[in-house]
This record gives sequence, C-alpha cells and structure tokens, in this order.
Amino acid sequence: MRVQARRIGIAALGAVLAVVTSGAGARAADMPFSSALEPPPVEQPVLFGTGWYLRGDIGIGKDARLPIDGFPTPLKRSFPNTWSLGLGAGYKFNTWLRTDLTFDWRQPETAQGYSWSSPFCVNFGGPGCSTYSSNRLTSMQMLGNVYFDLGTWSGFTPYIGAGVGLSTTDQRMNVTPGGGAWVWATKLETINFAWAGMVGVSYAVTPNLTADVGYRYLDMGRVNTLTGLGVLGKHKLDTHEVRVGMRYYPDF
Repeated sequence: MRVQARRIGIAALGAVLAVVTSGAGARAADMPFSSALEPPPVEQPVLFGTGWYLRGDIGIGKDARLPIDGFPTPLKRSFPNTWSLGLGAGYKFNTWLRTDLTFDWRQPETAQGYSWSSPFCVNFGGPGCSTYSSNRLTSMQMLGNVYFDLGTWSGFTPYIGAGVGLSTTDQRMNVTPGGGAWVWATKLETINFAWAGMVGVSYAVTPNLTADVGYRYLDMGRVNTLTGLGVLGKHKLDTHEVRVGMRYYPDF
C-alpha cells in the first residue's frame, strides 16, 4: 500500500513539473527577440567650432612720406621704412573661402623740417623767414577681410584677398616761427575709410597651425600735413607691406 502511494506521489509531482516547464517554455516562445544592451553614450566635448581661427602678424613696409611744405619725413625712401603688428580672428568656411577681422598698430611716423613763412621768404629768404614744423602721426586700422584659397600643392596654398574698414590717426603738430618766440601746437584725430588688397601663400605646419607669408597694399585715406605757419594741408597715406604671420585653429 505504501509503495503504491509513493508511486502515485511521484507521478503527481512529475505532472506538476511538466505543466510548469511547459508554461515557462510557452512564455519564452512568446517573448520578442531582445538585443544585447548598448553601452551608454559617451559625452562629447563642446567644440569652439571647426572653422574658427586666431591669427597674429608682423609686417615691414614702405609708408608714404608725409611732406611739410616740400620737406618729406625723415623716413627712408627705400624698403622697408616702417613696421606694424596685427591681431585678428576669423572663420574658414571650406577649402576655398575664409574671412577674418584684423586690428593693426603701426609704428608712429614723424615728419619734421623747415618751411618758409611767406612768399617773400620763398623768393628772397632772410632772417626769421624759416619756420620749424613737426608732425607726429600714430595710426591703427580695423579691417574685415575675405580670402580665396586657390588650391593646395605640396602643402602650399596660394591665396588672394581684399579688405575694407577704418583707419584712425592721431597727430601732434608743432610750429615754431623763425624768431622762436612762440610755438603753435595742436592735436588732431582723423577717421578714414581704409581698404587693402592681399596676395600670398600659406603652409600647414601642423593640423592646428598654419604659417602665412604675403604682400599687402593698404590705403589709409588722407591725413593732415603742415604748410608754412601752421596752415593745414592733406596728403594720402598708404603703404606696401610684406607680412609674416601664423593662424591657429583650436579644433583641427
């Protein structure tokens, strides 16, 4: 009797296990296919912008010589007779086009010399006729520029460019008549339209750093000059420059 009861219990337990496992299998068959868990996204750093760059330049040039009643500045006629420093920032849109905004400071220029104080002095001369005049000029330029890169050969990229903007000049003028009895002095500030034309070549030293060598013609408008007893005149101020600089791309 006991043996029969044990057999009945084992059979019942087997039936229960069969029902449970068949139900679990059915549920597993009904579950959709699940892929492996994807890794969490990696946080990317926020970039400054792949086309932005900073630039710095130094230039040597031949500035126009400001006259004082026929007496030019003591600057040399030959190249170079002045120098400049520039800073700027820009954006490179593609391999052909880039733009930037530049600020330039130029070496102060001084014109000084003797002039005649009247037509009589011009014709006949005489004591007290000469007038000593000086004109010290400091200038800065702000230009918006656009450049067209003309392809790259063996790492060298020639380009052409143009710029427009403003030129500010501060002038300190002094006049001492022949007798030396008094000194006339004034300070003038002028803001002119300025424009430039550029041509040059650049070379990528590293993916982030580009060297630049080029020529620039810069027209800074007309500035004041002295004639005779402090009479003001106007003279064109321009320069021919050779410039060497570097461009830094933070995100390349």
